[in-house]
Amino acid sequence: MGSDGKSHHHTFDYWIELTDGWRVAVAVKQEKKRKEMNEVLDRILAKGSPLFDDAILMTEKYANWDAYANAADIVWSREHHDAVEVNKLMGELKGRSTVQFYQLLTQQEFKTRNIAIWRLIEMGHLKAKRPGRITQTSWFNVNL
Repeated sequence: MGSDGKSHHHTFDYWIELTDGWRVAVAVKQEKKRKEMNEVLDRILAKGSPLFDDAILMTEKYANWDAYANAADIVWSREHHDAVEVNKLMGELKGRSTVQFYQLLTQQEFKTRNIAIWRLIEMGHLKAKRPGRITQTSWFNVNL
């Protein structure tokens, strides 16, 4: 129901199902429409839906080139990682609380190690200390 008292329809841009079964509808709009869209989402959530458990708004504020570049490296690591190298790196990180990206690189296995680092970032075992583009000088908290 809209603020005008009439029934309206909204098409979400994305629908995400998390591994625990939680379903999220994602609306993508310009940041300048945030206030208006948050009101719409609040009304939709108040009514409830059998199709999703939560609804969120994403704007260009979140979709920047740094986030895109990080996401591209994460997707690449999903498809090209070596499980043996990932497990080896996890073993090396046990007992550490922080680490810098370049400290994890080895000359002999540079490519496979780089991919393994990105895989651990996606898995949540390496969490960047600062937002932005992840580079070889980035620092991480280790979560094993």
